[in-house]
Amino acid sequence: MAHERRNLKAEWLATGILLFGAVAGPLGQTSLRVLAKVHIGRSVVDAVDSSALLAKVNATGLTVDRHSAVTQQAIEPVTSSVEPPSPVRFPPWWSGPCDDGQYPGSFALSSWDGLTACGPGPNRGGYDAPVEFFPGAWGELEWECVELSMRWLYLEYGVRPYPANGSEVVADYSQADGGDLYKVSNNGSSVPRPGDVLAMGSQWSDGHTAVVTGVDVNHGYGTISILEQNMNGGNGKNTLEVSGNYVEPDYDMVVTGWLQAPSAEVAAANPVTRATTEVPAADLVRDGGFNLRGNGAWHKTEHSHFRIERGGAISRKPTMAPYEGSGFAVTRSSTPGGGIYQDISFPVKTGESFCADAEVVTAVGASSGAKGAMTLWLLGDSATESANARFGPLRGKSDWSPVSSCVTAAGSHSQIRIQFYDAPRTPMLAIDAVDVHESFVENGDFDNRKGTGWHATKHSWLGIERAGALDTMPYGGNRFAVTNTTAASGGIYQDTSLPIKKGQSLCADAEVVTAGAHSGARGQMALWLLGKSKAQFSFVDFGKLAARSRWTAVSTCLTATGPHTGFRIQFYDARKAPALGIDGVDVHQSFVENGGFNNHGSAGWHKTASTWFKSEAAGNLGTGAYEGNEFGATATTVRGGGIYQEVLLPIAAGESLCADAEVVTAAAHPGAAGVMALTLLGKSPSQASLVPFGPLGARGKWTPVSTCVTSASRHAGFRIEFYDLPGTPALGIDAVDVR
Repeated sequence: MAHERRNLKAEWLATGILLFGAVAGPLGQTSLRVLAKVHIGRSVVDAVDSSALLAKVNATGLTVDRHSAVTQQAIEPVTSSVEPPSPVRFPPWWSGPCDDGQYPGSFALSSWDGLTACGPGPNRGGYDAPVEFFPGAWGELEWECVELSMRWLYLEYGVRPYPANGSEVVADYSQADGGDLYKVSNNGSSVPRPGDVLAMGSQWSDGHTAVVTGVDVNHGYGTISILEQNMNGGNGKNTLEVSGNYVEPDYDMVVTGWLQAPSAEVAAANPVTRATTEVPAADLVRDGGFNLRGNGAWHKTEHSHFRIERGGAISRKPTMAPYEGSGFAVTRSSTPGGGIYQDISFPVKTGESFCADAEVVTAVGASSGAKGAMTLWLLGDSATESANARFGPLRGKSDWSPVSSCVTAAGSHSQIRIQFYDAPRTPMLAIDAVDVHESFVENGDFDNRKGTGWHATKHSWLGIERAGALDTMPYGGNRFAVTNTTAASGGIYQDTSLPIKKGQSLCADAEVVTAGAHSGARGQMALWLLGKSKAQFSFVDFGKLAARSRWTAVSTCLTATGPHTGFRIQFYDARKAPALGIDGVDVHQSFVENGGFNNHGSAGWHKTASTWFKSEAAGNLGTGAYEGNEFGATATTVRGGGIYQEVLLPIAAGESLCADAEVVTAAAHPGAAGVMALTLLGKSPSQASLVPFGPLGARGKWTPVSTCVTSASRHAGFRIEFYDLPGTPALGIDAVDVR
């Protein structure tokens, strides 16, 4: 019954509070990976410069007392509840009954509605065996009482595991964890229902928790039956008395309350627009940068070769470098359908969207020619769904190319697969920086030919075109959107209901192209925050765009200055210009405050010693903003100088954070150089992944940079930092996003 208290709550997407602090301390140990959502050209600084920065790396704590902390809460999508399935499915992470393949000696105590209580727990001579329900989830301990309740909440209601002792299961639950559940106090006003989860407090601070399996109460008196784990003796079943609608204590353990799903009548009376019960997932891929030892969660298909290489290992000459970090994957197949894949156990509900990004290249030194496809699969529970992005022939010499694809679920699923197919009889394929995350946008890949979720403005046309139409192949999937207008501010848009609080941030990404044989499409992508407060927006201009499937990536970010009830993603097509093609639209929450530097100041950002920093209006320093009306500019006279933002945030082993930004020389002449670093701090030795850049172009010729870190152990927070190289022109920064 005892359940050790776990400080540093690690289901970071479901925690309610993110604290933005700051400290100009040293970085942590370098490792792990860099992810790129878009990458136009890869530039590097002198290796000596990078080494000088890396020499500063050492373990550090996380402090927030040097600057005023800013609070931010995770965005909680408005949700609806449906009647839970019966019975629950077999836990996909188990190896055999009661996970006896992973926990030898485990055995079943009792079952109800597909839920099995297992043993032995520590109170029956067993031991605590850590387990994750899905990659990056808050870990539970088999067979503690909390594991049973969390397993039921996850499989039955879609609630992601969150940190709590038995006595805290009700109090520490948030609707950000999923499930849209109610907290009900044990005060005599009502009694639990089958499927509710009890919290019990006592003289023991850890308390106890159990699942209600039956109710026999008349006129306020009777009993309730429960299923439980880790009690001394017993078969996993117990009965509690009810007097005057009050659930009596179990020995000296007082029942404080329970979690309860809304009734069907309540759910029907409160329809919503977004059918998800969870905060959007961050990077779900384990070791997508291939920087940890071994193949980990990655697998190869039959007749395929797969290995993880370190930088420069493909040939004796250093002609093959990772896109990020220290490693990358190499695969080659002799049969169609061969390659590598990773399966992710994750509950997917109808209407939820997921996007995948990666970097690919030919893995044979100076050669080129690798070809293949990246496919994002939704598996289990209902008909299989997928979206794919084809690529190749690819360049060599470490000239990486980005690929991405998105899919919106038409039914529920229990698993996600990210898979890379290598075309037979082509050079070896190299893969790096793989990322899978949830998106707020419905049908962002436009593979639903009815255009679900999207609308055209007046005097505008919206078409969903198949691959090859208008001399254009989709960026990802099988279709893309096309729009053209005869009116100012015409185009297409999608509105999403989403409660957004002051200080919370959203970022949008998309791919655009001229949909035709000749170039020239122009326009703008805008991200709006609407309702409750004065509307806000941020935008990015594009064009004249290339044609014949030469897609261009665009992105913009926005931090709310007041509360809002939703957002709009909108594409404006310029009048009298060729038709505009759109694909791969993704809107997600960012944990960076003021990443677009548009909040009229340096809110959230801090500079190191001997460094200059300012938010500049578009056009200043001979530089137009990448998006919005402003951008950050910095210059330093010392190595390790620059700007940073820090977030106090519990991070569990296996969780990933990804950062994207745009950089440029903020001057009339090119030459700025530096490094963007994403560092995990506190509790464990620091980890960092960085991407060098430069010499950079000037006069608005922005370059994308990206990095991701997969945590090898627990951490207390992260820092996103931009180091400016002394003796080079000022560095311009915009569209900073950490998710």
